[in-house]
Amino acid sequence: MEKYVSGALLLTPGFIAKYTASNLGGKQSKSGEVDTVLIYFGYSLSAITVTLLGASLLGMFSVNDPWSVFEANLLKPLFGFQFLVLQVVCSVAVGAFWELLLQKRILSLFSWLTMQRGEVKSISVGSLLHELFYDGKDHFLLLEKEGKELAVGFFRGVSAPGSENRALHIATGQVYSELFQYAKNHPEHPLHTPLGVYLDLDSDLVIKEYAYPDDLMPPSS
Repeated sequence: MEKYVSGALLLTPGFIAKYTASNLGGKQSKSGEVDTVLIYFGYSLSAITVTLLGASLLGMFSVNDPWSVFEANLLKPLFGFQFLVLQVVCSVAVGAFWELLLQKRILSLFSWLTMQRGEVKSISVGSLLHELFYDGKDHFLLLEKEGKELAVGFFRGVSAPGSENRALHIATGQVYSELFQYAKNHPEHPLHTPLGVYLDLDSDLVIKEYAYPDDLMPPSS
């Protein structure tokens, strides 16, 4: 019985932390079985470490106690429930901390090191859109294909990198289309010149980003 309880407590944190990170905008891609196991193992190890540290600080057990004592305590209803709640909280915290704070800093460090070596960072289109637009800011985009305007509006989401069915969600509206058409004939207008142009080499989709006027409120998501 103790083995089953211990096994569940070792595996559950990884799933909770990974689920939290994914729902906070974490990138999902196709991975092999070995890569998937290593990813969950990394999340589990981090979450378990934080949980044990928290349990020790709360006086739930002593670091000098043998592991058999800790396993025996897990079978006690009150201790088991308290530890389970603490584990869930710590797992969610680990997933959120990784996705919202630590991951971007580590990736930025890697990018800086790559640039210092005189190399160019290569990113897939799906990943690039995630890095460009999932930053908590409003992005006003124009989508074009073969010279035709497909949509104009605010970015709301994009399929995860590696998804079989790729999609880009844009919050459109007639007011945006009319404003954009007006800006075409007025060079001084903020929507006349794009801030950046991105090309999907697979689908020939052109994505242009513009600076939306500050005096116009963006739509709520």
